Amino acid sequence: MANKSVFYTIRKNKKKTLLGAAAFIYALNYGSQRYREYLIRRSFFLEAKLYGEEKCQPLDKPKRFYVILNPTAGNSKCKKLFQKNAAPIFHLAGMDVTYIQTSYEGHAKTLMNYFDPSVDGIIVAGGDGSLLEVITGMLRQPLKTKISQIPVGFIPLGSRSNYIHKKLFGFDEIHVRSICKAAMAIVKGDTTKVSVMEIKADTKPVYAFSSIHLGVYKEMKEQIDKGRFWLLGPLKKYFTFLWRTTKDWPPEFSFGLETDGVAVTTELSNLSLYLEDNNDNASLLVQKTPTIFSKSDFIKYGWSWLKNDFAFVENEKSEVFHVSKISINPSEDQRLSYDIDGEIFDGRPTDIAVHSERVNMFCNNSLC
Repeated sequence: MANKSVFYTIRKNKKKTLLGAAAFIYALNYGSQRYREYLIRRSFFLEAKLYGEEKCQPLDKPKRFYVILNPTAGNSKCKKLFQKNAAPIFHLAGMDVTYIQTSYEGHAKTLMNYFDPSVDGIIVAGGDGSLLEVITGMLRQPLKTKISQIPVGFIPLGSRSNYIHKKLFGFDEIHVRSICKAAMAIVKGDTTKVSVMEIKADTKPVYAFSSIHLGVYKEMKEQIDKGRFWLLGPLKKYFTFLWRTTKDWPPEFSFGLETDGVAVTTELSNLSLYLEDNNDNASLLVQKTPTIFSKSDFIKYGWSWLKNDFAFVENEKSEVFHVSKISINPSEDQRLSYDIDGEIFDGRPTDIAVHSERVNMFCNNSLC
């Protein structure tokens, strides 16, 4: 009779039963995910503790690091994630860490003028934008100064795809493990040289690690980063490309380009530059997408580009070539802007060059 009453209750309260089942499955998944993260943290904490328990000479000083923390990164969850996952690793390893919290845009860049050059490393806790600011502030220093040679560690706490972290540590679906791996690499002290792009539009250059976009696909990436069409849930990113085909088609922008001393003016729908860092032979991969581009091809390529985390995707419609330097002069009346490693800059005449093995960064020993 008991079984009969249970089935009778379920049959008579279908909506409540479905809601309860969904809530139970969500709670079970949430609990298992949190327990898995706890086990990951615990394993890294125990490993860091071994470094902290190592014997040292009485006059030996602990390693000194500056941590630049951007509290607004990762939808303002950066500070909480850092305190829960990375900070205990540094504490258990016995490191001398000074924490500096940024309070305005460009703050991290300014801080690089006042750091003690004798520190053992600078740790950036934030997103791609925070790292771009620190590297720019560092590399604006004269090449022979000690501050420009300090190793840099990057704790990925931003909401965007962290290209440089994937390069140094590989891809990991579990965010907590990515944070702990990056923190543990700083404790171990393994480093590698990384190439950068120098983007110069005025007297003070900007430095970046990944890519530069200008044109229609830059527009799509910017809208995706802003979370437009959020009501569509997981489909919002794909819908962005569909929506673009309903207005101002075909997209057409005028660019002045100069490579190898040859200057041309061309009409394109998009221009993308990707930094290819092949040891000591880094170069820029230039991808020019023409204006003669069907809507179906635009959507197909855009979705492939999105699935590849905005990294280079081959496209039979585009022209691709390698250079070490390039100058870009966007048309003034079109009010274009650059996407440089996820940060937006005004579309002014710009000179872009590659500097091989310019920055010393902490990395996973197996990938260094």
